[in-house]
Amino acid sequence: MTPDGILAFVWTLLSVLYVVFIVRWVVLQKMRKVRPWSAIASDVILGVGLLSLTFEAYTMSWTAQRRRFYAKNLQLIAIPMLGMDFNDSIQQQKYTFGATLTYYTTVWAVKTSFLLYYFEFSRHLSKTLKAALYFMSGLISITYLLNMLMNALWCRPLSRLWAFLTPTEYCNPTESITLITMGAFTNIGTDILLMSFPIFVLSSLQINRRQRWAIGVLMLIGLLTISAATVRFALIYRFQKEKSTDPSDAGVFWEQVQITSGIEQWVGIIAACLPALRALLNRSWVPKTKSGSTPYEYRSGGSSGKRSGKKGGDTDLFETTHGSQTELQSADKWPSAAMNDHRV
Repeated sequence: MTPDGILAFVWTLLSVLYVVFIVRWVVLQKMRKVRPWSAIASDVILGVGLLSLTFEAYTMSWTAQRRRFYAKNLQLIAIPMLGMDFNDSIQQQKYTFGATLTYYTTVWAVKTSFLLYYFEFSRHLSKTLKAALYFMSGLISITYLLNMLMNALWCRPLSRLWAFLTPTEYCNPTESITLITMGAFTNIGTDILLMSFPIFVLSSLQINRRQRWAIGVLMLIGLLTISAATVRFALIYRFQKEKSTDPSDAGVFWEQVQITSGIEQWVGIIAACLPALRALLNRSWVPKTKSGSTPYEYRSGGSSGKRSGKKGGDTDLFETTHGSQTELQSADKWPSAAMNDHRV
């Protein structure tokens, strides 16, 4: 794929993500008159992750534009490895450093969004699973801070990032095998934990086949992000081990890393938005009754609009009656059924 094709692909997918995120926010706002703190925090954190991904896309665009310029003005190139003059090489290193930090921000924002999602039905969990949820919260927070601080403080002062003319002073965290390995293992390890948690939660719940398929799709998406993170780590590790000085090799390498990083982040954000989109589809496909309403009645604190005395996180439910059995389904929580009748 040509550089222009890659950029078009990146910005198209980024635009799709913004549309999906806005739809998610609108759906949750309309379906929930009283939203718990975890849902609001999830919106904010996922929005921060999306803005971080936008900065990465801008960095790719700026780098491609400058390299296109220097391809026509070879006499201006001062740093062969980067294919730019000295000033643009410094600017490119600054952007790359920032993009490294925003990569971790986006990936961990998706993890935190899922974690907050689990907290929405934590009242139904056993003490053991609640403890596991708090453990994952601490682990994800610590690993994010660890990766951010290690990358930010690895080269001190930061001017060493663009000390190209002094090899003994030059330092770049993206070239450190230690940081690369630490980032990959903490990223993949926490992803595996987040994927494993629903398995233990759902093991004692009675859910139908459609819900099992939905859960399976989410887990397949999780596997895709883990696979992309693994490929990204393998690419960076191999390139840094080989230490190629050919500018063309470096260009191909960074294109591959950017594509795999993008896939990991894009798919993660889509997965974080899926529950709300599922709620939208459910409401769109539910047949209306003769009176013009759907079998699902919006509850704000109890059936028929009466307050039930439950907390804010328990009020925005949809009620439907089949014979003598009443099922309570959350508008945007997953899993949606059996959560109120079965304690894990």
